[in-house]
Amino acid sequence: MTRSSSLRGLHCTTSPGIRWGSAKRLVGLVIPRTGHPVLVVPAFEEGRLREKLHLPIEVRIWQEDQSPTKMAAAALADQNIRTGRIGIEETAGFTFFDHLRNAGPGFDYASAASVTIACRAHKSAHELELMRLACGATFDVFRATFASLKEAMSQEDIAHLIEAGFAKMNLHGGALVLLGASAALAHGTLQPQKLKEGDCGS
Repeated sequence: MTRSSSLRGLHCTTSPGIRWGSAKRLVGLVIPRTGHPVLVVPAFEEGRLREKLHLPIEVRIWQEDQSPTKMAAAALADQNIRTGRIGIEETAGFTFFDHLRNAGPGFDYASAASVTIACRAHKSAHELELMRLACGATFDVFRATFASLKEAMSQEDIAHLIEAGFAKMNLHGGALVLLGASAALAHGTLQPQKLKEGDCGS
């Protein structure tokens, strides 16, 4: 194949300069090997997305009665890309992949994991410095939380202390707090747990 493209679901990524949570409606970044990238976004999210967008990029808006995957395929066709291999980012939902496969039957489809995972694995000096700052802030919050612990505090009480500690630094952060027997379970239990002398926690 002489051309390849990718459809990236913007699931908590910074591409292109955006942090965006997962959603039921497709917000997708189409990145051709040659040509220009196109961002496909639902109409009701256009304003919020444009506020977050820091890079010049074409944005195509889809309405509720339109198909976002047909729009993604059309974005490639408009650049004379109708065949080749498309890599699908590994966190993209199957329904988006399946609809795109029907919208662009001339393409071969493959996982883009070998590209996307390698991109995430490589960190610039700036990214490493941000990670160090985040670790430092987390240590500070947990030190303050441990100093504030009192017997009979609930798991929720402690989780709120952690969230408040991050908020004081103008950061978003939190923790799943598990106490006693609950700490032996991956996600705890619905039974309320309160801090007791000698308890273990996670």
